[in-house]
Amino acid sequence: MVIHIKYKNKNNVEHLNSMLGRRNQIEIELEKNSFSPGETIRGRIILKLNKPVHGKELLIIFTGQKINRGLSPTGQLFREVHTCFKKRVQIDSEKEYYDGNMYVFEVEIPEDILEKAKNSEENLFPLGISKRIIKEYESIGRAEWHEEIKWYIEARLKKQWGKTIKKRIKIDIS
Repeated sequence: MVIHIKYKNKNNVEHLNSMLGRRNQIEIELEKNSFSPGETIRGRIILKLNKPVHGKELLIIFTGQKINRGLSPTGQLFREVHTCFKKRVQIDSEKEYYDGNMYVFEVEIPEDILEKAKNSEENLFPLGISKRIIKEYESIGRAEWHEEIKWYIEARLKKQWGKTIKKRIKIDIS
């Protein structure tokens, strides 16, 4: 069964969207998903809103997360995640944001990002075991660990009241 509804004004559309359960969303569209150090990430943000939202700011956040996983010398499995890189770019400031608004953005990737991320100084694992000790035990076959870095682009619309509207997508940097 298909129902056709004619809209007399914008308020009817907003009311219908909220009745159908459409939630406020942000879409991120990138020119590509794989990058090299020194390149520029280019894309656009598209707002999908039920009704106008009074926002404090619209941000793009470029983040690198280092993930350490493994087996400690005591036989415990561990997983540790920490931020090894973060760059915030303000796209717009406090104002009313509307459905369909589109914003173009660019974020520069530093030339030395991979080295800095790999050498970031977050060396404590759970239980206070340092990376050096893990490597020593690993050399004699008593521990193992794996390290990887994941990269994300996140768009956030911080609202005056209520929950921040956000969307995060994974990208590759090599």
